[in-house]
Amino acid sequence: MDFDVAGPFTLERSGPKKMITDLTVKALKPVLEEWEEGLSDACGCYVFAVRAGRVSDDSPFTN
Repeated sequence: MDFDVAGPFTLERSGPKKMITDLTVKALKPVLEEWEEGLSDACGCYVFAVRAGRVSDDSPFTN
């Protein structure tokens, strides 16, 4: 098996709580297939990150 990094991809979220739903999966599939054929059905490790709050300008985590 050959593993590679793909993304980042923006997830569409729905409703007042901005949840990830079946609509998210339906919208993401064509984006994944455009990146690489078969990617939407591939096995792998999926990492999701959510930005929460603001990082100060003197933080080591700013660009």
